[in-house]
Amino acid sequence: ANVDPFTAAGAYRPSYQAPPPAAPVEDPLSANRYRPGGAYAGAAAAAASASSPGGSGGAAFFPQRSPVPFDTLPKPETVLTKLKEFNAAQAALGNGDGGAGHALTDAELAALEALGAALKAQGPSRAAAVGPEASAALRKAVHWPAARVFPVLDLLRCAVLQTAGGAALARGCQPPLVPLLLGLLAASADAPAPTTVMALRAVCNLTVAPELQGLVGEHAAAVLEAASEHLNGGGPAPARTAAATVLVNFATFVMASPANEEESQAQILSAIAPALAAAAAAPGSMPPAEEEVVLRMLVAVGTLCSSAQGAAFVRTLAKDLGVAESLGPLAAVPAPERVRACAAALKATVG
Repeated sequence: ANVDPFTAAGAYRPSYQAPPPAAPVEDPLSANRYRPGGAYAGAAAAAASASSPGGSGGAAFFPQRSPVPFDTLPKPETVLTKLKEFNAAQAALGNGDGGAGHALTDAELAALEALGAALKAQGPSRAAAVGPEASAALRKAVHWPAARVFPVLDLLRCAVLQTAGGAALARGCQPPLVPLLLGLLAASADAPAPTTVMALRAVCNLTVAPELQGLVGEHAAAVLEAASEHLNGGGPAPARTAAATVLVNFATFVMASPANEEESQAQILSAIAPALAAAAAAPGSMPPAEEEVVLRMLVAVGTLCSSAQGAAFVRTLAKDLGVAESLGPLAAVPAPERVRACAAALKATVG
C-alpha cells in the first residue's frame, strides 16, 4: 500500500519541502541560494549582498553563462529510509502487477547507501564515484510508480552530476532517461509533489554536464513544454522554481549557440510571459519562495537578450508577449530588492 510521504511516521521530506521550525533542513534554494551570474552562494553571502545587486547594472544578474544545478543532498539517510520503505512495498507486489521485478536486492540497497554517503561527503564537488552496482540499482528503481519514485530521483539527480560514472548512469537507462522523466512530469495527477520537483531537478542536472546535454537537446521542445506547464500550472513554488531553472539553463545554451535559435527563444519567452504577468499583478511584497521563481525567470529573459544571435528578435518578442509590460511593476515591488533591481536592469535592456 502507498504510504503518504508527508504524514507517515518518520516521513521522508525531500529537501525542497519547508521543514518544521524545530528541525531546519538545508535546501539549495535557501541555504545555498542561487546568485545570478554565478551558481550558488552561501546564505551569509546572499544576505550580505541582497541590498546591492543593482549597483553594477544588468551584469550583476545576467547573462547566466553556465547551467544551474541542484547539487546538494543534505539528508541521504532519510532518502534511503523512504527508499527502503517503498522497496518493501514494491517487493510485496505480485509478479502480475509488474512491480516485484523492480524491487531492489539487499546488495543493491547497500550500493545506494554507499552512494548516498559519498554524495553527502563530497557535497557539490562532483567527486563521488557512481559505481556499476549503484548505477544498476538506480536504473532499476527509476521504473517504480510515480507515487514511490521520488527518493530514487533524489539520488539520481545528484548521481548524474558526478564526474566518475554519472554520464554512464544517465546514458545507460532504458528506456532513455529524459523521456522517462517527461513521462513522470506528464503524470502529475498521479504523482506527489516531490516526484514532480525531483523530476524537474533531474532534468536541470542533465543540462549541466556537457556530455549529457545532448540527451536533453534531443527532446528540447518537449522539455520546454513540460517546464512551461509546471511554471504556469499553479503548483508548489519548488516545482515552479525547478521549472524556471530549466528555462534558465536552456537560455544559457541559446546564448552560447552560434546559430539563430528563434524557435527555442520563442518557446522560453512564451513560457515565462504569463508567469511574469501573474507575478507583476500580485500586490505588495513578494514571498521568499516566489522570489526565487521570479528572479530565475528574469535572468532567463536577460540571458536571451544577451545572445550573440537573435537579441533583437528577443527584445521585440518580449514586447509582443507582454514581458516588457510586466517589468515595470516588478521593478517597483517593495521587496525583495534582488527582484526589483533585476527587473529594472532588464527593463532598461528590453527598452
